[in-house]
Amino acid sequence: MDNLGNLENAHAFAVSVTALPPSPPAMNWKPLVAAVFGLILVAIGLWSARKRPWKGEAGRLAVVVAFVIGSLPFILLEVATGILSLTDGFLAILPVIGVGVAADVSILAAGTTVGVLRGLRPANRPLNGTGLERDR
Repeated sequence: MDNLGNLENAHAFAVSVTALPPSPPAMNWKPLVAAVFGLILVAIGLWSARKRPWKGEAGRLAVVVAFVIGSLPFILLEVATGILSLTDGFLAILPVIGVGVAADVSILAAGTTVGVLRGLRPANRPLNGTGLERDR
């Protein structure tokens, strides 16, 4: 019956379901992995920034600048991929080898490499007036 009270004969439709849709993943580990990797990058970044302040200058500001420039981009990438995975599921880590794992490992490897190389690099030796390094 429609809104005007008109009646229509009953109709029947046959429906068959041949396959069920895939079930959603039980757990998306990507946000947790991104948080752990982000914390690792924070620790490496703090170590590197304290060991090698920006341009060899002294003071807290030089340490903060070294951290912001050398480590913060990688940390923010980890946070962004974790949030993206929560909202979109594209980077979800359930298939063990997938886009989410590749993204996380790449960001962690790049951030760790930059931080460790910065921290282990020998201190810049001051130059004398001729542009040659001076012996200490």
